[in-house]
Amino acid sequence: VREIMNRDVFTVGEDDRLSSVAWRLNAELVSGAPVRDRHGNVTGILSKTDIVGADQPLQMMRAADVMHRDIWCIDPDESVVVAAELMTSKGAHRLLVADGPGAPLGIVTAMDVVRAVAEGRLAG
Repeated sequence: VREIMNRDVFTVGEDDRLSSVAWRLNAELVSGAPVRDRHGNVTGILSKTDIVGADQPLQMMRAADVMHRDIWCIDPDESVVVAAELMTSKGAHRLLVADGPGAPLGIVTAMDVVRAVAEGRLAG
């Protein structure tokens, strides 16, 4: 996973307005991001799908209002196959890459896994 993960982890704050988050996701060319609290801890994951499903005007809602609190992590030394299995079993489109508590080392997305498979890079 270490070889295919994105090391520049784009994050948003729990209190960020969804209107701002939507704009930033588009600007960063990503479909989702980890959500951090004011202390920098990752508290959830947010995707464009979560934003589209918002039941109030985006400027009235915060990232914390629609984020998923289930955070799926994977060790950087795990294989691409294990990442794919975890994504499939959890219905996740992205996994945080971490080797313990603290800031994530990176993020791996379903597209990263597909690209690795297409390129024949199935081992960690």
